[in-house]
Amino acid sequence: MANPKIKFKRSGVANKRPTLANLELGEIALNTYDGKLFTRQDTGGVGIATTVIVVNPWTENFGGTQVTYDGGINVKDIVVTGVTTLGQINGTTASFSGNISVGGTLTYEDVTNVDSVGLITARTGINVLAGGVDAVGISTFSTGIGTVHIGTGTTALMVDGDARILGILTVGRSSVTIDGENNTVSVGIVTITNSEVVLGNNVTINASATGINSAPNVFYVAKDGNDTNNGTSIDNAFLTIKAAVGVAQSGTVIKVLSGNYVENNPITLPAFVSVVGDDLRSVKVLPNNNTQDIFHVNKGCKLANMTFSGHLHPSAAVAFPTAGATNVGGGKWKGPYIQNCTSDTTTGTGIFVDGDKAVKTKSMNVDSFTQYNQGGVGVAVTNEGYAQLVSVFTICCNKGVSAHKGGQADLANSNSSFGTFGLVADGVSPEQFTGIITSSGAAGQDNVVVNVGAVTTRPYDGQVIYFDQLFKSVDTISITNGGSGYTSTPSVTLSSPTGPNGEVATAFATIEGGAVTEISIISSGSQYTETATVTISAPDSGTTATATAVMQDIYYTINSSTPITAGITTITLAENLINTVGVGSTAYFFQQSKIIASSHTFEYIGSGDDITLATPKRGGVTIQENEVLSQNGGKVIYTSTDQAGNFKIGDDFQINQNTGTISGRAFSKSLFSEITPFILALS
Repeated sequence: MANPKIKFKRSGVANKRPTLANLELGEIALNTYDGKLFTRQDTGGVGIATTVIVVNPWTENFGGTQVTYDGGINVKDIVVTGVTTLGQINGTTASFSGNISVGGTLTYEDVTNVDSVGLITARTGINVLAGGVDAVGISTFSTGIGTVHIGTGTTALMVDGDARILGILTVGRSSVTIDGENNTVSVGIVTITNSEVVLGNNVTINASATGINSAPNVFYVAKDGNDTNNGTSIDNAFLTIKAAVGVAQSGTVIKVLSGNYVENNPITLPAFVSVVGDDLRSVKVLPNNNTQDIFHVNKGCKLANMTFSGHLHPSAAVAFPTAGATNVGGGKWKGPYIQNCTSDTTTGTGIFVDGDKAVKTKSMNVDSFTQYNQGGVGVAVTNEGYAQLVSVFTICCNKGVSAHKGGQADLANSNSSFGTFGLVADGVSPEQFTGIITSSGAAGQDNVVVNVGAVTTRPYDGQVIYFDQLFKSVDTISITNGGSGYTSTPSVTLSSPTGPNGEVATAFATIEGGAVTEISIISSGSQYTETATVTISAPDSGTTATATAVMQDIYYTINSSTPITAGITTITLAENLINTVGVGSTAYFFQQSKIIASSHTFEYIGSGDDITLATPKRGGVTIQENEVLSQNGGKVIYTSTDQAGNFKIGDDFQINQNTGTISGRAFSKSLFSEITPFILALS
């Protein structure tokens, strides 16, 4: 019998391995292409954990003087007594009795001690839990170290020797405390000895301070500047006004050189900080956020010599801060001062004085401010705010100057040109306080006795009042349908009021081309509790015209009052009582929205907000009634001249420049009106 041959199950296909179905327990399979041996393994003894395993998972490469293996070898413990070079070792524990030489990068975690002769690079940081960091020599960080956090809570950074910082040192978030044996601090030209300096909105230095120069009080802004500069000179100027404001303190002046500055608005000025441009024609400030205010001003601030442009409704060029203006240091309120500026925009507002956003007198002072806000508002004063305006020129504004919700403005030597309305005073403030009538006031009487209780300020000129119920009068009549076929002027009849001693409003119509084109009010009437109905007589043939009345509230104006004694004061009114006010009636007090304008000039008011259409040569038409609008308790008190030279003292006295005619209700009631014709005849 020939020698038997033992054959293994085998395959010459790369990466092919047998399955459980190909091998019986105890058999071996050989892949002659991969050089791998396979056998069947059963660790459970019952076939549950039976699998095919690779007997030699590594690949041996032999040549020259060494054997290399592809793949990894896991060994529980390695003891090395000589020099061994390994490409990579993965394990849980290694023990070395001699030295280790690492030619590449040594990466390690949770090391107790490191004794390094050369450079150590920490991948994600160094955490020193105890014992501290002891640097005997000089520690050099050559490429920057980012942010270093040392300690928490009250833990301190201790430096026994000198410390030198070549960049900017920022200490704390609100204060720096420096102390030494001599209590002396020297920073550049600033020297403080034996003193305390508190820097906030104010600078406080105790009496023992000597040789002190405060922080720079002048900063510069220029188009070639940089917000990383310190701003203390033109050559080292800031790029933006907001950056300069960020380092400004009380008393700082920020000088803005010529250029256009797009700012991240609003820019809120601290108290007593001034921003002054080179010239209003060469310095322009534009908002990055065009529906937000450009500047917010506080007590004692000043803005001068610049143009504001691009702000849109509901924003303003200058306003009080949203959170409210502060009265730093107490004492008198010193209103912000706006001088020699221009607002050049469309729907935005130039100056917005909101009394709810300020304290004390809630005032702003404005001198030489041109408002070219096409469709916007020149100056708006609301919520019992107050504005002093000198040489304010409004051009193509929807409203030149507006007083609302008890806002008041004094206006001198100013002008309103083009636009829709000139001066508008509308409404009153929210209710300020109430009182109870203690002595009956008869109809036709101009005074009442009121118990106002414990109010701290007695009733004053600038307040208005009504008793029990707020009645109305007819303000204007708006035509809803002009009708047709009118050959003669129709009659206009208004409904009767329902209040006590009420007066029926009267009016007359104007026709053109057979239609009613205008209804003028003769008498506004009084004591209406509802909107009056308007009836226009029918034409002989055609369509009857229709119209609607627009009503306004009736308030009495306070002229003066006596000092309050036990809560009682006697109030003198500017108007006579329409009806008797009985004992026990309630008096309601409000601050009047008021504009007082002296020597005001109106030019082509009512012609529109678009300058390309508003001028006479472009077809603009003046609406004289739009020059002054007093409604719902608001009042405009004025003297004015219009584009034709016509002179007015309020609504009731007018002199026509061309004819020399004097008109108005006040003139008609005067003796002068009776004798003037005789004087003229004699002359």
